[in-house]
Amino acid sequence: MRMDIVVRCVCGHRIGLHELLAHGFVVLGGEPAHVYLKYRCSVCDYEGLEIMEYERWNRMLREAEPADRGVEDLRQLGPITACEQLQFAQALANLTETELAELKG
Repeated sequence: MRMDIVVRCVCGHRIGLHELLAHGFVVLGGEPAHVYLKYRCSVCDYEGLEIMEYERWNRMLREAEPADRGVEDLRQLGPITACEQLQFAQALANLTETELAELKG
């Protein structure tokens, strides 16, 4: 998933749909221009507000939110292979400076 369509709390936790308290649209010229999201982080209990462009909101809705995996599901995946580690390193090496800054928070 691309990092520009993820909403993160100040603690770094990715905000899921189940953590949204409210959302609404800012309409300019008869069309939605911005979306506001009010959320409560399930990790640090921070209540935040995110305002984003309507197009970014549409991209978020089109991308599937990964299901939260339980510990048993993660164990079934098995250990991380050397090939997966190399793929991850290559993906990190190909990040732009902007994408890297977003990952650092």
